[in-house]
Amino acid sequence: MGWLFPCMLTLLLWGLWGFCYKLSVERLPATVVLLMASVGGLVVAGALFATTSQRLVLSPYLMLAFVAGLIGNLGTFFFIKALESQKLSIVVPLTALYPLVSLVLAAIFMGERLQLRHWLGAILATFAGALLVF
Repeated sequence: MGWLFPCMLTLLLWGLWGFCYKLSVERLPATVVLLMASVGGLVVAGALFATTSQRLVLSPYLMLAFVAGLIGNLGTFFFIKALESQKLSIVVPLTALYPLVSLVLAAIFMGERLQLRHWLGAILATFAGALLVF
């Protein structure tokens, strides 16, 4: 399948994701929206897991995946809280700068060597985020 097709599907689905959150949070409390979104996520994850022959094997990486889920859901909660009081057109692009955090962490802790163009892209993305907010 390669990487480009899943990447484009992600772009489409996450675009719809933010839109659905904004519509939901206009009528429901953030905690209810997060709960229902998490249930939806469990349905998808359970269905995908059920279609494989994979088994859960206890390992530190299994716990790391669990922690990633905790962090992701907490981030989603604050994303929803931001949508309660700000326009979708500001919250979604600004929070979409989260890869900058991953970029820095990958360089520091995983030894990934980033080229000058990566750092320049990060600086420009930061500038773009500032333009959205100020």
